[in-house]
Amino acid sequence: MLDRLQKVEVLRVLALPGCPLCRLAHEDEDRALRTLLREGSSNARLLGRLARAGGFCRSHAWALQHLEEETWRDGLINASLARPLLQEALDSLETPSTKRRTASRPEPATGGASCPICTTLASLQTSRALQLAGGLAEEELAHRFAAREQGLCLPHFRLVWSEEMTDAVRASLREVQRGQMRRLVEHLDGYLRTHHMHVTDEPSPEERESWRAAVAALSGEDHTT
Repeated sequence: MLDRLQKVEVLRVLALPGCPLCRLAHEDEDRALRTLLREGSSNARLLGRLARAGGFCRSHAWALQHLEEETWRDGLINASLARPLLQEALDSLETPSTKRRTASRPEPATGGASCPICTTLASLQTSRALQLAGGLAEEELAHRFAAREQGLCLPHFRLVWSEEMTDAVRASLREVQRGQMRRLVEHLDGYLRTHHMHVTDEPSPEERESWRAAVAALSGEDHTT
């Protein structure tokens, strides 16, 4: 069962277009980046994780850079985080010649560990999936979800589907997802048909957006723009 605040949060995203878990993931990511920007280099635990990972993944490294530049028109936090990582990389290149051959071999970008933000968000996504699966057992949330034209993107659907739930909740989840997929396939068929040489019909608004909707359904919503 969800507590009151969790229920309010789920109801809020169910009232918005797109995959509700993608929206929560975007909000979680933004919150994590802003927390990192506030804490900077004072979080020893984060610095340890960052050192083991060899830095952030490309996506989150640039997201943090853009956020700091937009927020403070500065790069102090990024500079303070990058400095020890670059020094470590430099030190590895200044090893004795007997070790230079080993040190010069390219290593994975994450140094064998995961980007700290990616790790945090992955854990949050599992919690979000469990939260939604539990929420669908409540009549109000189940009704709101069933009334939506859009279900979940496939990655989040699979995540929620793997959680424990009653047969009734699972059947409802499946039906909403099937309806979304069925409508999307129909819109894609219509969109593709209008591109045939001898067809003069214009695509409907739904058909015109179907290829973007298909990318979102298969891979998740894009909240970067």
